[in-house]
Amino acid sequence: MNTNYPGFKEETILSPIKTRFEIECVLRETDYLLEPNRYNEYILKFEPLTSLDNQILTEHVMEAEASIMMQMSPYSSKVVKQKYESNGLSYVSQLWKPKVNLVLENTEMYINRPASLTLHLRDSVDGSIYLQCEWCDLYEQDTDQMFEDDENGDFDF
Repeated sequence: MNTNYPGFKEETILSPIKTRFEIECVLRETDYLLEPNRYNEYILKFEPLTSLDNQILTEHVMEAEASIMMQMSPYSSKVVKQKYESNGLSYVSQLWKPKVNLVLENTEMYINRPASLTLHLRDSVDGSIYLQCEWCDLYEQDTDQMFEDDENGDFDF
């Protein structure tokens, strides 16, 4: 916060309704999808399924950055930075549990599953942009294709 203007208060600019979008992805790390971590955050790491999905994500983030830059006060000390990528994977971090259409018995069963995510962007008072998930729609896997019979009669995984 800029101390030269004691009456000035930083505010968030982005709203979930204006920044909502949907992409297809592959879930990569799902340890904290259904249960929070020690900081009480729900975290889901994913990889966009196609280059189009990656482009949709990138365009929405760039639009959010531009919106923050245009709407912030001239007295603001915000520095716009992205807080949704780590080691080449995109991730969502939030304080509430995302809605999941398919509840499995173990979180490891979610790994490498294709899904459709309904996401939105939020900003904090310091200018950080966070990606948050409203809905995780997992695709049903065809169990007939998971196990293939070979000529010996046993199953190949």
